[in-house]
Amino acid sequence: MPNVFRSSTFHVGHINVKSLVPHFTLLKDLLSYRHFDVLAVGETWLHDSVDSFSISLPGFTLFRSDRAEGRGGDVALYIDGALLISQIDFDVSPSDVRVDLEAFVQLMSKRIATICVYRPPRSNAADFRYIEFCLLAVACSSDVIICMDDLNVNLLNPSDPNSQHLHFLLSHFSLSQLIHDPTRVTSNTSSIIDLIMISSSVHVIESSVCFDIPISDHFVVHAVLHLDRSRKCSHISLSRNLRSIDSSCLDFELARVDCSPLYCESHVDEKVTYFTSSLTSVFDRLVPLAYKHQARPPAP
Repeated sequence: MPNVFRSSTFHVGHINVKSLVPHFTLLKDLLSYRHFDVLAVGETWLHDSVDSFSISLPGFTLFRSDRAEGRGGDVALYIDGALLISQIDFDVSPSDVRVDLEAFVQLMSKRIATICVYRPPRSNAADFRYIEFCLLAVACSSDVIICMDDLNVNLLNPSDPNSQHLHFLLSHFSLSQLIHDPTRVTSNTSSIIDLIMISSSVHVIESSVCFDIPISDHFVVHAVLHLDRSRKCSHISLSRNLRSIDSSCLDFELARVDCSPLYCESHVDEKVTYFTSSLTSVFDRLVPLAYKHQARPPAP
C-alpha cells in the first residue's frame, strides 16, 4: 500500500453492498486487487449483535452507523489507517436517511470531509434538507468535500423532482458528480443512483463504474483524485522600509518644509491636506514606495 502522506493521489469508492456480512469475503477480494484510501459502503444491514472485529479489514479504520431497529439502510466507511482521521456525529437525523459519522481526513495539508449517505426509495423529499445541513456544516471547515451515496435518485431521469433537488445541492455547494454510467441494471431498468460528489476545484484523474466486480446488484463506483499540496500564494504589497531612514536626514528634510500655509489656511481640512502632502513628499525622497513579494503576512 502506498505511503499516503507522500502521494498526492486519493482513491475513493462506493458500493451498495445489500448486507455486508454475507458479502464481506467479496469486499475483501475487491480490496486485494484495487487500492482505496476511502471505501464507502451503503446498506450494510448491520445491527448491534454484529461485532466490528468480524467485519474489520487489515490496515483500515472502520466507522459504522447502524439502524436502531428494522432491516435495511445503514452505512459504513473504511478509511486507510495511515491517514489522520477525526470524526463528527450529527445530532439530528431523519429516520429514513442514514449519514455515517462523518470523517475528516487529513491528506498532506488538505482537510477532506468524507460523507457516506443512504436514502431509501420513496423517501420524503424533505430529507434533502438534512443532506444540505450536513454539507453546510462542513463547507467552511474543510478544503475538500467528498460525498459518496445512494440517494435512490436516478440521474437518468432529469425531470424527476428528486433529481432537481440533487442538482440544486450540487450547484449550491460547488460539487461535481463524477458517475455517468448506470450503476444498477436489471432486466428492464437502468439507473444511475450510486454517486460520487466532490468539490469542483479537485482535479479528477479518473472515475468509472466497475462492471466486472459483482458484489451485489449495484456496481462499485470509484474515482482517483489529485490533491495538490496547498501552497501559500505570494502577494504583492506596496510599502516603505522605514527602518532604513537616517534620523539626521529626516531632521534635515523636515526642517525644509514650509509650515506657513498651516497658519494661513482657515479650513481645518485644507490644513490636514497640506500637512499630509508635505510629510508624504519627505518620505518619498527618503524611502520611496517599493513593490514587494510577500509569501505570508507578517506576525502581529
